[in-house]
Amino acid sequence: MVIQNVLGHVTYSKVVVFKTVSRTVLATQGVTAISTKLIEGMAQKMTGQSSGGISLTSDETSLDIRVGIIVQYGSHVHEVGRELQRNVRETMESLTGLVIRAVHVDVEGIVIPRV
Repeated sequence: MVIQNVLGHVTYSKVVVFKTVSRTVLATQGVTAISTKLIEGMAQKMTGQSSGGISLTSDETSLDIRVGIIVQYGSHVHEVGRELQRNVRETMESLTGLVIRAVHVDVEGIVIPRV
């Protein structure tokens, strides 16, 4: 991911983007984990476009982020999803200056606490 300006350019490795998104996702209220589907996760890791339930699609000007999550039972799932989208977009744009075109959230499970 590259940002070009009058002084030159700044390049971000995928690892930096994955770690930043991961921390932001896990800090969002109601998210208990980032989900990884075993076979899909292995295939995407081999291509380098995914890391632990987070996948990136980029072009010259913007970035799409897709995150699979597990939410906590009792959470308002749609609110958790919207808050996650907002948090990821704001964090990535403010910390890196990258243009985030979309943040897609896939809710892949719900954790029910043991009683």
